[in-house]
Amino acid sequence: MAVWLVQLGRLDICFAIASLSRFLCCPRDGHMKRLMRVWGYLKKFPNKAIGIEAEAPVFEVPLEKFEADFEDQYKDAYEEIDPAFAIPKGKPLCTSIFFDSDHAHDMKTRKPITGVLVVVGSTPVSWMSKRQGAVATSSYGAEFCAMRTATEEAVSIRYMLRSLGIPVNEPTKLFGDNLGVIQNASMPEANLVKKHIAIAFHFVRECVAAKIIAPYKICGKDNFADVFTKALDISTFKYHAWDLL
Repeated sequence: MAVWLVQLGRLDICFAIASLSRFLCCPRDGHMKRLMRVWGYLKKFPNKAIGIEAEAPVFEVPLEKFEADFEDQYKDAYEEIDPAFAIPKGKPLCTSIFFDSDHAHDMKTRKPITGVLVVVGSTPVSWMSKRQGAVATSSYGAEFCAMRTATEEAVSIRYMLRSLGIPVNEPTKLFGDNLGVIQNASMPEANLVKKHIAIAFHFVRECVAAKIIAPYKICGKDNFADVFTKALDISTFKYHAWDLL
């Protein structure tokens, strides 16, 4: 029931339910008590909902972007446009994705957790809180895997919007709070040799070269994806989750 609530728009409980869902096969009393606290929260705040807004989000501080020039490394990179797409009509929509990871989040396996929020215009349309498949030896690796997931979401949302005949002209903005990841996704001279991270590394950079995505650095306190990666104090939680609902 809680998973359906998350799918229907209660993104504020996404992290809690993702964490509790790991114990579906063999739950204990403590898990039930925590689930009842989630129901108590929903009973206290039953009217939270997603507002629909087509205009692009407005940021109070200038965004930090790094110009990328991959003419030599990914000169054949391009965005595939299906010839069967409907003829685009109307006003183009801006797409944005916030992503984050929590390194060594899981106390048992030490696997990181990925949080992703997809926004069309200023409307949240998709969100995710999920453990990564492999243990990352550094926060850099965990963040790059999260960025790869966000890039895959960008490819999917752009395809879906074009299938509906909606113009999508600009690259999807990817917002992350790890400076090293944002820089290395945009700087041609950056290099990476670890195989499992290198695949994510080159996939993201190729999408930057194809102008599918454009990475931006934002402060951690302004990253909405934080609410999908860790348990926050009440003031930070309200700042992130209730600003989206």
